[in-house]
Amino acid sequence: MNSKINRMVTSIVIEAVCFLLIGWLFAGNYIFNIHSTTFTYLIFGTASILLINILEYYSLRNFIFSAILFAFIFIIAYYKYYDPVSLVRNFLWFAVISFSIYVSSKFLTQEKYKTRKFLGIAVWMINFAVVYLVMLLINTYIFNFYPVAAINQLLIIAFNMGTSMGLGIGIGYEISKKYVKI
Repeated sequence: MNSKINRMVTSIVIEAVCFLLIGWLFAGNYIFNIHSTTFTYLIFGTASILLINILEYYSLRNFIFSAILFAFIFIIAYYKYYDPVSLVRNFLWFAVISFSIYVSSKFLTQEKYKTRKFLGIAVWMINFAVVYLVMLLINTYIFNFYPVAAINQLLIIAFNMGTSMGLGIGIGYEISKKYVKI
């Protein structure tokens, strides 16, 4: 059991370092500023890394419990607006991220894909780009969080944030799979 935890912690550290480095290169110090909207990049990326590893090293039940727990912790810690719409929107972020992590992880753990080099990077980049784009559209057209007139600029920003998050997590994922054996 102890070696399982050590392997998981090692994977998390490798993935987190890669994610933070790529995030810093793409977004600068803004990802570390708690008052910046880009700080959610750090929150969602860190939670994603933890969820990916919980799903890999533990059961689906632990993954679901952890995803719900992370959503509630995020909502409690980062809850700025006291209206039900923001609460639903913030919880929806974690639901979309958790579902996409589950689907991508199941894809990557299929026996025929385990030996493919760099597939993890591509899958995680696509995964998080889609998450950010889907959530942008939901935030704009359902929750009216962003103005529709700015959708073209926001699509570029969302795509860049999603792909950079996926690139960092994907590089860390590939490195950890190569050097940390389950």
